[in-house]
Amino acid sequence: PILVNNTIVGAFGGNTGSAVYANGYDNQVQFFNNLLIGPSGQNAVYCDGTYQQQSPAFTNNDAFSPNGTGLAGTCSGQSGQNGNISADPQFVNASTGDFHLQSTSPAVDAGSNSVPYLPQADYAANPRILDGNNDCVSTVDIGAYELTVGANVSFSPNALTFANQPIRTTSSPQTAVLSNTGNTCFQFSSLGITGDFAEENNCPTAGVRGGSSCAFTIAFTPTATGNRLGSLAVTGSDGIKKWGPAVGLSGTGVDFSLTANPTGATVKHGQSAKFSLSLTPVGGAFNSAVALSCSGLPKYASCSFLPASPIPGSNGTTSVLTLSTSGNTARGSFSVLIVGTSGSDSHSATILLTVN
Repeated sequence: PILVNNTIVGAFGGNTGSAVYANGYDNQVQFFNNLLIGPSGQNAVYCDGTYQQQSPAFTNNDAFSPNGTGLAGTCSGQSGQNGNISADPQFVNASTGDFHLQSTSPAVDAGSNSVPYLPQADYAANPRILDGNNDCVSTVDIGAYELTVGANVSFSPNALTFANQPIRTTSSPQTAVLSNTGNTCFQFSSLGITGDFAEENNCPTAGVRGGSSCAFTIAFTPTATGNRLGSLAVTGSDGIKKWGPAVGLSGTGVDFSLTANPTGATVKHGQSAKFSLSLTPVGGAFNSAVALSCSGLPKYASCSFLPASPIPGSNGTTSVLTLSTSGNTARGSFSVLIVGTSGSDSHSATILLTVN
């Protein structure tokens, strides 16, 4: 016989064992995760050695009797061994037959998860193997009932909105806090973020204990212009409830265009030409500075911008480009590339410069 996760409360029996009396050739009997409780002054379990001195095997049991003995007879040597304890199980109300465990019971999370024939549900049809002591490790309780406690998690805030962000650049991070106001650990089963958003967090790998919290830092890197949506979803289970709190994420990706007017000019040695560069917001207000530069100029020629780092804003802006030559500048036609850069976002325009 194998006895697994029973609650046996004896009312009488004296020194022969009020909860369990083992006699005969019983060395192959095994007890796993059982509450074996006797009345005051009695033996909870007694193993009779009349026919055999080798006792049954006891693993992760609570054999207890107030002012008495837990394991007596030939099985007394297993007290305190192999996960066995002898302590008041702290029933909710034994006098009325309520043998559920209180949260402070030493039988909570004190069993073994690897025993044979472990029931998937307790005597009240609640799931087995829960985290009852808030250590983020799910361990079966000793006895017929599993302590049922729940996590209660939520995000604050429950939505994040990011300001206009140039495409292909990363925003300053915002923070969402995941809090567990329940009585047991919220153990993660999955974590995911969607859209043009990325997250980092300081949450323990095992989960968030009841009464604690952890922070998620979220950044926005738009890949296209316009309104960009995403979500942060964290799912987990404490064995009783499954949670899927989500943070709604939104932001606007913005860009700019760069054009030159005119697109070409002819100058003599030592002369200069001016151009108007238009920077126009795309998708929304572009409130970041755009650094302007040029390349492809002939030798002994230079360029300057006023302003050098304009901000397109909501309505767009302009910058005056001056291309200057000297007496040593070579004659010919040159394609001058004008580049506007904001972070990793850049656009360009080409001007044809002819020097006579």
